[in-house]
Order: sequence, then C-alpha cells, then structure tokens
Amino acid sequence: MCLQVLIYIGNQFCHNLFPSDEKLMLIMNKAKSDGMKITISFSYLRQELLPKTNSTIEVLYKWCRDNDQRIEIIVNDYGLFELLEAKKDMFDIVLIDSTDPMGPGTGLFTEEFYTNVKEALKPNGIMVAQSESPFADRKEIRAMYTLLRKVFPIVKPYVGPMVTYPAGYWSWAFCSVDVQPLDYIDEKRVEAIEKQAKLYNKEIHSSVFALPNFVKELTK
Repeated sequence: MCLQVLIYIGNQFCHNLFPSDEKLMLIMNKAKSDGMKITISFSYLRQELLPKTNSTIEVLYKWCRDNDQRIEIIVNDYGLFELLEAKKDMFDIVLIDSTDPMGPGTGLFTEEFYTNVKEALKPNGIMVAQSESPFADRKEIRAMYTLLRKVFPIVKPYVGPMVTYPAGYWSWAFCSVDVQPLDYIDEKRVEAIEKQAKLYNKEIHSSVFALPNFVKELTK
C-alpha cells in the first residue's frame, strides 16, 4: 500500500514563516519524489507583500507545469482579488470561502472579481463560492447570483446544513464555463469518503443540487 502524506507549507498568520522561493523548490521537489500532496498557505497579505506573493505564485505555476503536478494554494486574504488580476488559464479549481459582502469583503462579490476568476480558470475549470444563508441573507443572495449569471454560463446553487451559522442552513454556488456539477462523479473517491463519513454519500452528493422553491426563486 502506498501511503500518501500531505505537506503543508506556510502559516495563515505570519508571512515570516514562509520559505524563500529557493527553499520552497527544494521542499516541493522532495515532496514530489516522496509521493506527497502539497498545500501552500499564504498569510494575511500586507499591501507591500502582494508583488512578492504574486511572483511566488508564478514560480509555483511554472513548477507545476514543468513537473506535471497539481497543488493546493490557500490565500487567507482579500488580497486574492489583486492576485487574480491578469491571471489566465492557471487554476483548475478556485474555492472562495469569503467573508460576508460588507467592508473589505465587498471586493469579492463584484462582477469584476468573478470575471477575473473566470479568466484565471483552465478549460474545464470550476469556481465554488459560499453564497450566504437563504433565510438570513436573501438580499445579498439575489445580488450575488445576478452577478454570477452575468459572468458564468453555468451557475448551479446547492445547499446543505451548517449548524454554526444563521438558521443552520447554507448555500454555495458552483460556477463554470463548460462543466456541469453532476456530469462526472469519481466512484472510487466517493466510496473512500463514504467509509469514513457520517453524512456524505453518493445520494447526498447528488441531492444537494435539488433546491427548495424559495431558494430557486432567490438564485434565478
């Protein structure tokens, strides 16, 4: 049996704990040779760190392309907005667990931002974003989905329990240019997750896209 280990590089609070590009390449080459999955986590970004972070992401992209590898990148900051500008065909998946659309977080709920994400996706790429509570945030949901449908040809809301958030019920948006959410299901991966999950199974996976009528109305 091949044991696959995740190597996590970085710290979401302190940029001083992130290695130089040279050391990063050494770590990643070692992780690749040992069959490890790689997650890169960038800290909260100060304005002066954006150019350096952007440069590092370009280095990571080149490494992935040259080594035929995929990695996970976590950016714990609104600075993601600027980092996605001018990116083309770089990411397979962009997951956005943003704050609510107020204050600094409003930049992550704009047509400009969603357009930048779309341009940054590779063919067959997807974006998934949290889209607020259908009970507590109806106005915000309507505004968000209006913008999403201007940018992406495919926008599919889905819902599920979130007991620590308002009303215990939450929504997310699956968006793509050319991928429908249920076109492909990795049966082996589903089976592996089902064995250790108390909630998830294949039926649940498909059913989350079956929406109550009031959610259909909010997200149309």
